[in-house]
Amino acid sequence: MFFSPQSIHKALMLSLFGSEGATEAQLRSALQLDPNTPKTQLIREYKMENYFMVGGIPPTLAQDHPINLTIGLFSRKHVP
Repeated sequence: MFFSPQSIHKALMLSLFGSEGATEAQLRSALQLDPNTPKTQLIREYKMENYFMVGGIPPTLAQDHPINLTIGLFSRKHVP
């Protein structure tokens, strides 16, 4: 059996979205996420990441924020 790093990352992110308290803090730490980033922002980033994995860009995102999208892609310090 083989688990890709991407599938593990997705599973941990989905777990994070449903967690609270100490579990949420531990998942954020394991994923090296800023503890102050709102969960709603993490969900938006997760959705964007999924669009890029299938080779597309969300239509509303491409129309509303073309510059922010490019800056966001290259401004992250690291990708867990």
